[in-house]
Amino acid sequence: MNSSVYERISYADRLHRVKQDGLFLKFIQNQDKLICFEAIKNNPRALKYAHHQNEEMCLHAVSNCGDLIKYVHERTERICLAALKNEGLAIRYIDAPTLDMCMTAVAQNGFALKYVHQQTEQLCVLAVKNNPYAIRYVKDKTEDICLIAVKNDGKTLAYIHQQTERICEKAIQSHAEAIRYVQQPSLAMLKYAIKKRPYVIQYIDEANKELWKYAIQQNTSVIKFLKHANETLLAYAIQLNPTSIKYIQDPADSLCKLAISLDYEAIAVLKQPKESLCLFALSKSKDAIHFIRKKY
Repeated sequence: MNSSVYERISYADRLHRVKQDGLFLKFIQNQDKLICFEAIKNNPRALKYAHHQNEEMCLHAVSNCGDLIKYVHERTERICLAALKNEGLAIRYIDAPTLDMCMTAVAQNGFALKYVHQQTEQLCVLAVKNNPYAIRYVKDKTEDICLIAVKNDGKTLAYIHQQTERICEKAIQSHAEAIRYVQQPSLAMLKYAIKKRPYVIQYIDEANKELWKYAIQQNTSVIKFLKHANETLLAYAIQLNPTSIKYIQDPADSLCKLAISLDYEAIAVLKQPKESLCLFALSKSKDAIHFIRKKY
């Protein structure tokens, strides 16, 4: 759009236009401070097109949208702090930020730590308290800082490579799924995680038969995570809960009969039971017919 067209309208009309739509400032070449400020008051993003800036209009802009500091010509400490209180990540546009600026930034958004080159423990603690995942940007991951992260979200353990038993325990207590990130889990850790959330058994690569049985005891549905069919474990699950047969893909007839013999209603959860299995269910109870009718 040709901005020269708008130069023909009166000053009063231009002022009225920017009061209605601040971004209209883009098309006005003959600007003054009043027009710029009125545009920014309507829409802070008009700062991008302002030919005139002062601290007041910049403060108004960055207080509403911190990222706009990238368009500020003279970035005073006051303007920088106002921007960072609104958007901590705006620190990436500030050259040589002060400690106070860095503290303000990470307090607003923990991920702002990514752009802080001179980190202190206090800064890191503040960042991780704001967002536990900011631990990934901490250069010196002390046990205390790591504990703050994992207590808030155990899955942040994925970014902690120097692990201690205490860090791992707290991570699992916070989130059982954190067990997948423990480098050398103890049996106690594994059992704690499984008891809390049985489905985490799927993340334990070298889970033995006893661990699987322990998980099945907590919730028989975990058999759907068995990568290699183990009839002994499948039968164990069925004995605990006959309807858990539904979690087995293409179960053997022997397993189906075991489920039906323990509870004839198990016929109801089989997708397409064979005629022989239907007859077997009827031999256990005539009431099985109600479930069989629904299949055919």
